Amino acid sequence: MTQPLVRPSVAYFRAAGFFVVDDFLSPAECTAMTVEMAATEIDDAPVVDRRTGAAVVRPSSRRTRRSRISAETKQHVKARLDAMMPMVSAHFAVGLSGVQSVDFLTYRRGDHFRRHLDVPPESTLQEAMRKVSGLVFLNSGYTGGGLQFYGLLPPGFEDLGVAYPAATGSLLCFRSDIEHQVLPVAGGIRYSIAAWYE
Repeated sequence: MTQPLVRPSVAYFRAAGFFVVDDFLSPAECTAMTVEMAATEIDDAPVVDRRTGAAVVRPSSRRTRRSRISAETKQHVKARLDAMMPMVSAHFAVGLSGVQSVDFLTYRRGDHFRRHLDVPPESTLQEAMRKVSGLVFLNSGYTGGGLQFYGLLPPGFEDLGVAYPAATGSLLCFRSDIEHQVLPVAGGIRYSIAAWYE
């Protein structure tokens, strides 16, 4: 039987040690980025095969697409993330050297990303360098596609997902070893940005 989700406020996540910036991007910036993403070519986003270390497309684990966004837009977001790095570093009390990568992700109906760690036990070298994960939410108006976290509740409730109340334009940062997932999108299109500090 599927456990119901816990749906707390953003204040709960802040109290749990997450780093949240409510207005990381303006409404105009979010709109411009979603328009650009909708108009660009997209590639299936891969996962890492734990046996070979190769990047492979595996829809049963992850079904989403990376937009081939312009270098200008990607650099704009990276510069904003770079500017936040001292605050993120201080918040998590961890030394950070830079932003590893920035992915502009499109989730259509049925797209999802199953429960995972951004630093899995058998990490590639690139994954192993990840210390803090960051997500930027670019739109609303879709159904499903919720982000949920595991391991935030007391022992015995490990399989109870805690749903994050995403807000357009906000940045959410968390330690890369926290298990999380994106639930299947039921309708509309979900646009977001994923990045990792190392």
